[in-house]
Amino acid sequence: LYGHFLQEAEVGGDNGLAVTTLTGQAAGVKLKPADYGTPVFHHRPGVSAAGNYLLLGIELRQIPGEGGAAEPLNLVGDVVLEIDPSAKLLHEFKLLDLLDPYRLLITDETTTFWNMEFPGLDSPAMDWSHCNSVTEDPDDGNFVVSSLAQNWVLKIDAGTGELVWRLGPEGDFALAPGGRWSARHHGAEPTLGGRLLLFDNQPQTLPFGVRAVEYTLDTVSMVATQIWEYQ
Repeated sequence: LYGHFLQEAEVGGDNGLAVTTLTGQAAGVKLKPADYGTPVFHHRPGVSAAGNYLLLGIELRQIPGEGGAAEPLNLVGDVVLEIDPSAKLLHEFKLLDLLDPYRLLITDETTTFWNMEFPGLDSPAMDWSHCNSVTEDPDDGNFVVSSLAQNWVLKIDAGTGELVWRLGPEGDFALAPGGRWSARHHGAEPTLGGRLLLFDNQPQTLPFGVRAVEYTLDTVSMVATQIWEYQ
């Protein structure tokens, strides 16, 4: 980041994202989520090779309940934003437009996490995607997003916003023998040569626990191979 870094700031309740020097002096415009149609920026931001900021926002969307008598569902989905250093919005991609909104993996956290941002609803604001990192893939310039609530790492075309692939159980890759799928992961880090490093909160199979794991992704045969883990 050429001597600068991004940090989430909450000063007097004023959520936003600022660029500062390593000693804390302002070094660019502060980005305010309300200016981009979202109540918050959250979790880990990224920076593209071109110097643009990659941020995670949220949206609340109500969808019909499944079945004629079912109550509507209030879903909180993540929004991937690319913003240039002058604060111009370049791209906005909404995960609720890319994935099945009815794929809801319910946990206790799912029903409570975002309620503070959306009070007064008749039913809970369901934490449908809970993304926690967005990073540019150095191999192709597309965006790699970690979705804890969907148990997937996602690749999104940085130009069109189309979904390229889903990595994880019920996704687009087969898992090579000897590997384990991750779940409730954080910090998806694509590296050169089609590799992906991940902080895995909850491996899908024994031994359970927390681990770091690395996969290689063959996007021709659509096979993910686990090449390293530390638990």
